[in-house]
Amino acid sequence: MNIEVVGREIARFLNSPDPEVLCLKGKWGVGKSFAWGRYLLEAKTARAIALSEYSFVSLYGLNSAEELKAAIVANTVPSENIGQPFDPRTILADPTTAAKSTWRKALKKIDLLSGTNEYIAVLRRFSFLAVRNRLIAFDDLERKGDGLKLKEVLGLAVFLKEQRDCKVVLILNEGAFDTEENVDFGKYFEKTVDAHVNFEPTAEEAVRIALPDNSSIHDEIRPHCLALDITNIRVIRRIERMARLLEPSISKYNPGVRRDYLKSLTLLGWSKYAEGAPDIEFLKARHQLGINKEKSADELKWGATLQRFGLWYFSDTARIALECLERGFIDPEDVGADAQKLHAGYEAKTSESSFHEAWQVYHGSFDDNQKEVVEALCTSFRKNVKYIAPVNADGTVRLLRDLGENKLASELISLYVDCHEASSFDMRERFGPNEIRDKEFKDRASKKYSEIEDKRDPKQVLIQIAKTASWNDEDMLLLSKISTDGYYDIFKSMKDADELSLCIQQAQFFGQLIGAKATAQTFAKHAQEALIKIGKESTLNKRRVEKFGIKVE
Repeated sequence: MNIEVVGREIARFLNSPDPEVLCLKGKWGVGKSFAWGRYLLEAKTARAIALSEYSFVSLYGLNSAEELKAAIVANTVPSENIGQPFDPRTILADPTTAAKSTWRKALKKIDLLSGTNEYIAVLRRFSFLAVRNRLIAFDDLERKGDGLKLKEVLGLAVFLKEQRDCKVVLILNEGAFDTEENVDFGKYFEKTVDAHVNFEPTAEEAVRIALPDNSSIHDEIRPHCLALDITNIRVIRRIERMARLLEPSISKYNPGVRRDYLKSLTLLGWSKYAEGAPDIEFLKARHQLGINKEKSADELKWGATLQRFGLWYFSDTARIALECLERGFIDPEDVGADAQKLHAGYEAKTSESSFHEAWQVYHGSFDDNQKEVVEALCTSFRKNVKYIAPVNADGTVRLLRDLGENKLASELISLYVDCHEASSFDMRERFGPNEIRDKEFKDRASKKYSEIEDKRDPKQVLIQIAKTASWNDEDMLLLSKISTDGYYDIFKSMKDADELSLCIQQAQFFGQLIGAKATAQTFAKHAQEALIKIGKESTLNKRRVEKFGIKVE
């Protein structure tokens, strides 16, 4: 049924004083209760609720008609207070309301007194006499206790309408009753209900109801919900709740971080909560599905939906968003670490574009505009220095030198090296050893990289090199930092003859290697000095050392 028709019928129902029973039904989770609350608040704001008192009763766990009647009394509020939190000052300001509230509280507490069961029953029946000309909503009919029969609920609805001039709303899920009660529902439905509306919102209608505000979160989630065709208001609200919890942890970063998280959150929330949506494993494996694999009807439908949704893959961001949904709360540390990486990526991309534009002043013409070129490059370099790749920084420095701006080139090198971590200058991972060609820049970068604290055990690194005959610059840098006394301690601590022999031979290899790097030469020199020191300790050690061809004296 068109949502506008539903809204008009509910508005008519609320604005009329005539006793009647309205049934609002639909599939589980589409948001019937939420929508009812929204329509009710709109009518209250417009002063379009005919009856002055309202009672909302969830039948969840109620086991008898007497309990249901007591719940009607206990949950009654003035219609003008609909949607407002309980405020004692409001109750005390109205003697009539105060008396009713005190009476209802007394009925709840009297259960605690022993030997009063017969009086409780009398008092409850007496209090129920006051239920007249009242708007009453029964929700969760399918979750009532086994002791309360559906025909009793429907019978009470008829009684309230015909004998007490009440308006009653029945909110229920379609097809939710078992076989026996479903028969009763069909049997008594026509005799009970004056009007019934099916709540079947489209995605556009569900989104309009669930996300009515023009807040940035609602604006971000709304198009994703529409692309996924989410018609379940409860699902949308659960996604929106998690987005609000997530907001403080991502608001300080680049807007792209927020977009990535809310997009993943919406897709995964749909998968996790919505009926008929693909499961999480399908989303994870989407890009691994074979092109020629025969797909089911559901897979074809989900594929088309995901195509509308846009590019997405199961990243660390998706993993964290899924964990948040499964826990129901946010871990700021986990989110913050991932958000920081995303932020750096977005900032780098923005800076790269900005730096590229500055270079266009150089590439874009044959004008005699050296001053303009230098100024544009230096200004952009300083602004984006944190995100410029070492190779691009080297290109800028070399251009400045060619233009005779050596002092300026050195200033930019200092700025670049000072604001980057030492790991940024790892020539094995970040760039090739010949990709930085400016000597000053290369020397400064190498020096900065050499400052990295290597916490590995030098002895174990040496043994590993000796056994595998393989090493890298980082290994040599570590071994070059060990003094003669350090190698003296390493060699003296070795008790395995094979390991000791291999390590000494490896040190000698680097000492004899033509063109060995300075770090390898330093390692070999300190190792030999340590062995000579050991050989001078005794005749026995002298013989041990000399067998490797090392002259002690």
